[in-house]
Amino acid sequence: MEENQIAAAAPASDSGLSFAGLWQVFTAPAALFERLKKNPRVLVPWIVIGLVSLLFFWGMSDLILEVQKAAVAERNPDQAAQIPDVALKITAVAGGTLAMLIAPLLTAGLAMFWGNFVLAGTARYKQLLSVALYSSLVFILGFLVTWPLAVAKGSMAVSLSLAVLVADQPLDSFAYVALSKIGVFYIWEFVVAGIGFAAMYGFKPAKGYILAALSLGLISLIHALFALL
Repeated sequence: MEENQIAAAAPASDSGLSFAGLWQVFTAPAALFERLKKNPRVLVPWIVIGLVSLLFFWGMSDLILEVQKAAVAERNPDQAAQIPDVALKITAVAGGTLAMLIAPLLTAGLAMFWGNFVLAGTARYKQLLSVALYSSLVFILGFLVTWPLAVAKGSMAVSLSLAVLVADQPLDSFAYVALSKIGVFYIWEFVVAGIGFAAMYGFKPAKGYILAALSLGLISLIHALFALL
């Protein structure tokens, strides 16, 4: 009897949590992040983000190449003919994949700064990185949805965001980049990240969403400002 009571009181094993989180982040994010608070995981979601990003940018490389060559030709027509297509493709694939791998690191760092030093909370970097990585899977899902749509259309100008309102403008214009941040998967990622940050700090949901805005939102703002410059 006593052994049964001890077994019942023992916490559930978190073996397999890394892989279970790959779908629980979509179905039960609050429960997932409560488990990740005690046992943060980073390797598996990071690998998945890297692999899916690599496949996406490689699969879209021909369409990305068209955009790149048009941008180079606009700035320097002579230079456009001198750059090998292979070099542009490799740059696009490697650069895009690297950006997707680095973004969660920056998101977690910003969240830790605002959460620990401004909002007076306490959380470890690995906990916040696990939130940033698993919430990024929502954005990665957006890749998988837009990829076949872009291939079918034969254009990179496919967006499930307000960017459709300025579809006639260049993809690297300030208006297009800024409005592309107001989309289905960006908002979904923001909500999931807010839930995760609140769980890690023990904050109320509102504070979690504030942290998401101060981290994910700031990175999006910087991206839009680069487009403006």
